[in-house]
Amino acid sequence: LTRVGATFEPSRLGYQVAVCSMSVEDEDRADVVSTIKGIHAIPRMVSVDGERNLWFTAVEPSEKALDSQLAQVANKTGYDVACFRPTHVFKNQVSFEIDPTVPRRLERPQAPISLASVRPAAMSDIDRQIARVLQGDISGERRPFSVIARMTADTCGEHLSEEEVIRRITRWCDSGVIRCLGAVVNP
Repeated sequence: LTRVGATFEPSRLGYQVAVCSMSVEDEDRADVVSTIKGIHAIPRMVSVDGERNLWFTAVEPSEKALDSQLAQVANKTGYDVACFRPTHVFKNQVSFEIDPTVPRRLERPQAPISLASVRPAAMSDIDRQIARVLQGDISGERRPFSVIARMTADTCGEHLSEEEVIRRITRWCDSGVIRCLGAVVNP
């Protein structure tokens, strides 16, 4: 497992996302990868064989910030960035058979979600603090929601109960703000 935590739907938080690719010369690839790794707005990157050999995801709070970040990547690396902006979100359910005695539950594919129809969720400072913690790794905690409640008191000055933290997280799961809450497996 790489972590236990939440995967958020960026569009439900008001963020703009792009999948980007670059055609980088082999001799420059290590330097370009090193440059991109230091950018907080780029959470995922993969180097592959082929003409377009470097792919990454960029996430920013606005179109303007995303465009600016991608222009900076091109400027810093000296390579053009091809940018693909999603119009729909598709959900894929993957389940692993861990216990063969438990019957498998078949999931029906969900219809794609049009990003044009998505309204960002209202997030308070406390909500943002809870989200920050959930994006990390909570696997080492016996009662992670109690720890999150204490952390919000320390950083935001407002005391939440463990039950209130669970209610907020459940609401986010039900409304699609959180895509998935659970263990992230290293493929």
